[in-house]
Amino acid sequence: MAGRHRWQPFHALVRVIGDIQRYDLVVSRYLSSACIINLFRHPHLLIDVDDFDPDRLRQRISSVDWLKRLTLKRCLRYSEEAHRNLLPRAAHCWVSNPADRRHPGLSAATLLPNIPYFPAGLPQLLPPPPANESPVFLIVGTLSYSANSDGIDAFLREAWLALRNQAPNVELHIVGQGLSVGQRKRWGGFPGVKPIGFVESLSESYARCIATLAPILAGGGTNIKVLESSAYGRPCVVSRIAHRGFEDTLPAGEACLRAEQISDMAGQCLRLIGEPGLAQRIGAEARASIERHYTVNKFNAAVREGCEIALKKPL
Repeated sequence: MAGRHRWQPFHALVRVIGDIQRYDLVVSRYLSSACIINLFRHPHLLIDVDDFDPDRLRQRISSVDWLKRLTLKRCLRYSEEAHRNLLPRAAHCWVSNPADRRHPGLSAATLLPNIPYFPAGLPQLLPPPPANESPVFLIVGTLSYSANSDGIDAFLREAWLALRNQAPNVELHIVGQGLSVGQRKRWGGFPGVKPIGFVESLSESYARCIATLAPILAGGGTNIKVLESSAYGRPCVVSRIAHRGFEDTLPAGEACLRAEQISDMAGQCLRLIGEPGLAQRIGAEARASIERHYTVNKFNAAVREGCEIALKKPL
């Protein structure tokens, strides 16, 4: 079906859900969920688009083999058609990336920013790691998610060995759920790389590193791991895709370091190793940006605004 089913009602599930008119407001996470359950039956439908699916598919098409490319192009056609025709039927939408407002049906969307979530509020700003230790870079993410694992593979293949040649004692720690046996063996085969997997305390991992890496090749919306790193006061070396949506709030060279190509991330890492105060300055500015733009209060205000607009939409 090449993705067609994501944009059509699944009638057995629609029947189980039953009458939705008893609700004052219906909120859907992504357009595909609204399609599968046919939530367009309700006049006050609010869709959290979060990341714009056709953009994600276009990025993936450029980096896969020819057979997968054929399937993804078919998926893209169905996705573009659904977003073009169905988003304008929603009462209102949220987006996490302001640039997504350029798409049909999203020009009036409310910006609902992704925020780093900490149950007790933002953590303490971490001091720099001890200067006498080997420099450690950190990657955090769900490792079973292809966007993360593909990015790690690309970084190790295109940037890591060049970085190790210039800084032989540098280490890379890879942390997160879903580490497979194959990933542990493949990534652990690179010198200085420690595929750790799940950890109880992320704060300890952040405390050991001088910076984090976000070598993302495809995706939409905004990357929450960039925000989490910033909340701890650790600069993030981001790919061009990982920086999407943060151009104004986390400007490159001030609150993060951006690499246009994955191979360029090696040079940015070397800058952080060679300039002891740079990581601390960028990390502090990144943390300040979180406190200005990515707070629970701002998130709550955007939730409230979106709900009020959707509820005021005439029947």
